[in-house]
Amino acid sequence: FWTVLAKLITLTIMCFVWSTIFKLEIKTFFPYLVNGFVIFFLINSCLIDGSTILYLRFKQVYLNIPVPILVLTIRSVAQEIFNYLHFLPVILIMYFFIFDFNFLNLILYVAGFIILVINVLLLTMLLALISTRFRDISPLVQALMGAATLLTPIFWKKDMLGEYQNWIYLNPFTSMVEMVRDPIIGVVPEIKVY
Repeated sequence: FWTVLAKLITLTIMCFVWSTIFKLEIKTFFPYLVNGFVIFFLINSCLIDGSTILYLRFKQVYLNIPVPILVLTIRSVAQEIFNYLHFLPVILIMYFFIFDFNFLNLILYVAGFIILVINVLLLTMLLALISTRFRDISPLVQALMGAATLLTPIFWKKDMLGEYQNWIYLNPFTSMVEMVRDPIIGVVPEIKVY
């Protein structure tokens, strides 16, 4: 509860400040910001945690019990999904009260979330395997995810880039965020997002 409340307070303040700076309507920018941030926080947490699964977090389990790497990866990603689900009531309240209910968008949200989980699971497992050999991967992932936070359209809209807005899809996190966030804010994602 306190994690959700703390993040909502921070995002609310950010929304008021940035909607004034960027001259955006608060009613549409707040759901955009909250949903984008929460989804990116899920991705960010999984990948940073994934770079320490085998050599730091579950090292003793992995060395003493013959457990598959996939099980440890699923456990780590599932923990972050449960953290994401704490925000689900807030997301659904915004969906039902701010935007018009559309069953297609709800289906696209669930489908996008499933695709996101599969991608994050595969990336987390890849990072877990690489980081067992190269221990410097963990600080590198943390640095890259910090930069990706600013390069992914979470705090700003891709329309602000004008004619360069399609370049943002070179960042793979843009598609991951959009396929989950856009349906819940009333926008049907383009096919290139999937």
